[in-house]
Amino acid sequence: MRGMDEPASHRWHHGFLRLYLVVAAFWLMGFGYTAYDANRRISHDRSFSAAYPGVNTREIMEELDEQLPRRTFALYALPLFPVGAPILYLIAMWILAGFGPRKKTT
Repeated sequence: MRGMDEPASHRWHHGFLRLYLVVAAFWLMGFGYTAYDANRRISHDRSFSAAYPGVNTREIMEELDEQLPRRTFALYALPLFPVGAPILYLIAMWILAGFGPRKKTT
């Protein structure tokens, strides 16, 4: 088996990297689609209200009130996991390395 001659820590790093890539891909697809869909609805509502002024104005404004925060949240959430997870990983590894044995310098 290919992985048996590798150190255990190397296999763990590869496993965590693969897990990160899969979760990050789904994260980006989910929040990316949410931002795209909210933006599409906002654009449609604005073009409809411009084409037909005075028709269903209250309903269009309610729809805009729902979609604007949805788009904003999705845009803020997009970089949260792909950028935040590696930073948290590096911080955790730095903290855990502080508990390891000290190397003697001569």
